[in-house]
Amino acid sequence: MKNAIVKFSLTALAAFTLAACGSSGGSSDNTAAPSNEQKTQATPSKTNLPTQNSTKANQTVTGSAFVISEQDNKVQVKNVKFNNANINQLEVDGQTITLTYPGIYAGSWQRINNTAVCCGKYANVRMGVSLSKGPTEKDILFYNGAPTQNMPVTGLASYKGDSIISSDDISDDSDAVAGQSSFDVDFGAKTLSGSITANNVPTINISANISGNSFEGTAKSTKLTDGAVEGKFYGNNAVELGGLAKANDNSWGAGFVGKKQ
Repeated sequence: MKNAIVKFSLTALAAFTLAACGSSGGSSDNTAAPSNEQKTQATPSKTNLPTQNSTKANQTVTGSAFVISEQDNKVQVKNVKFNNANINQLEVDGQTITLTYPGIYAGSWQRINNTAVCCGKYANVRMGVSLSKGPTEKDILFYNGAPTQNMPVTGLASYKGDSIISSDDISDDSDAVAGQSSFDVDFGAKTLSGSITANNVPTINISANISGNSFEGTAKSTKLTDGAVEGKFYGNNAVELGGLAKANDNSWGAGFVGKKQ
C-alpha cells in the first residue's frame, strides 16, 4: 500500500481471485454452475434461543464501505453506510458495483469486472473489494446484506468464514490476499471475539461489543498498527455475519464474512 490500503491493482485482483478460488474449492466466473442458492434464505438455526428485535437504527443500516482515495500523497478513507439489503448490486459514492451475474453461482470468490466478491455460499451477506482502474480513481472495500431482525439474547455461537486483507506486511508481492475468519459470540454478554488470518499476513485479532444486530470494537495485531472493526449479523437468528476492519493510520484494511457452525 501507499499506505497499503490503496495499493490494489487489476493485476493483483486477477492473481488474488485465482489464488482464492483455487484454495477454497469453489467455482467462479462463467464456469460455475447455475444455482438457486442466492434466491433462498439461510436455514434457521436448530437452537431455539430467545430473540429480540433489533433497534430501528440497526434495522436501517444494512452494511457499509470504505471508499479509499489518495490526495497529496495522503490516504483518504470515507465510511459510507448502506440502507438497502442488496447482495446483487451496490451503489457507492456514485459508482455502481455488480456483485453477481444473474443465473451464475460461485460458491467461492468471484471476479466481476474489477471487483472480487465473496461468496455465493453465504445466503444473506456479501463482502469484497472493487478496485480502481487508475491512480486517480477510488478503491472500495465493502460488505452488505440482509441484517438479522431476530437476534438471539442468550447462548454461545461460533462462526467461520472468509476474509480479504491488504497490508504493508504481506511478505510476498501481493497487494491483497484471501484468508479465513473465525469468531466466538456470547449473545448473553453481547460480546464477539476472534481473528482474521491469511498466508504471509500477521493475524488480526478482533474484540467487539454487540448492540442490536451490529457490533463495534478493536482490531489488534502484534505486528500491525491498532485499528477498529465494525460489522453486523445477517439472516435468520444471526446465522451469518460480516464486517470491515481498518488500521487507525490506514496502513491496512480487511473485510470478512462468516457462517454459524
